[in-house]
Amino acid sequence: MKKVPESTDAEEEIQASQPEPRREITAAETRDFLDQLARLLRFALRDEGLHLWEMRYLDGNLLRPTRKLLAREIEEELRPDLEALEAVFSTLMELPWADRAEPLSLALEKVEKGLNSLPEASVEMAAASEVLLKVQSPGPNKKEEREEGKRRRGRRRGRAKKQNDEQPEPEAPSRRAPAHNLGDPEFTGKALSDLEGADTALVDALKLAGIETVKDLILLPPTRHANLKCAREPKALKAKGEVGVTGKVVARWSRLAPNSCSHELELAWDEASIRASWDSSEPPRLPAVGERLSLVGPVSEEDGNFSMSNPVVWRADSRGTIRLPVYGIEAVDDVALSNLIRAQLSWSLPGLRESLPDNVLRMGNVLGLRDAIRELHVPLGGIRHGRTRFVFEE
Repeated sequence: MKKVPESTDAEEEIQASQPEPRREITAAETRDFLDQLARLLRFALRDEGLHLWEMRYLDGNLLRPTRKLLAREIEEELRPDLEALEAVFSTLMELPWADRAEPLSLALEKVEKGLNSLPEASVEMAAASEVLLKVQSPGPNKKEEREEGKRRRGRRRGRAKKQNDEQPEPEAPSRRAPAHNLGDPEFTGKALSDLEGADTALVDALKLAGIETVKDLILLPPTRHANLKCAREPKALKAKGEVGVTGKVVARWSRLAPNSCSHELELAWDEASIRASWDSSEPPRLPAVGERLSLVGPVSEEDGNFSMSNPVVWRADSRGTIRLPVYGIEAVDDVALSNLIRAQLSWSLPGLRESLPDNVLRMGNVLGLRDAIRELHVPLGGIRHGRTRFVFEE
């Protein structure tokens, strides 16, 4: 084994006496350090230096950027002034506080002189690669909760006034149909061929099946349900094709890039988690953080992390089963038909008026019109659940 020669004391002294190589520094970094010094000095000299007695750590705050500059490869004309400033700052606190204003004023002049000797900084506005905006969830509105509690107590005691017909309909959200009755020619009674962006081949195939209006479309009952069991373990997420997941939303955020915008969330359950993203500017209505959500779509994996791109929001029952409607119309793809139906539900359902009185719904234990239509296409129950409601629409 070869013996490594030990270094002598003389060699160690020579190595210790050699100065460390100075790090390079750009003009912009030099300007930043000098600007920091100038700001500190101006702050110390405010109100003619009457606050200098409060600044106990002024010497350390001034020495820190000064020594950082001296340890770098700065321009040689700046070094003598900075060395003089270091000597001033090192003995600054030995002076009475009233005598510190004059040397600090001279130091400020030297720092400003150094700033003026540097070339002007060129400011270039470049687009950031990405910006993440966390979605904040509003807290409970205590006032609205108290008012709602009063209304409920009034209805139970029989003192609530029936003003449904007298009060004006609330304004519908933007990009949604206003209040209307089922079959209104301007809304749910509109022909499918008049819908913007509708697939012509799909509309023609539906017309051959006798489905010509939006009302016919949203009242179309599926022939059966295809049950999709939600994945519970990570290995189940690796299945090919459509995968169903259900869990709790643990985070939501928006990702802004120079030419794109996406909305993302993290969904977690017992043994796994998954990240879902929507590229469209108008994502589906997503629940707040802490609420449950079910998604259906293909899953991709990268470095052990699972993600879904533009999945479809569904509803899962208590056993973690998602029921996908199958319509069984010849020459019509169920996925394309379901996407068209869901788009029309998002647009027309919030403004759809109820056609039955409240007492009939309550005494007959009948679903409301909007809930019954939603149950047809995004079901929670069996194939016949809620269909008795449409007897009143025939």
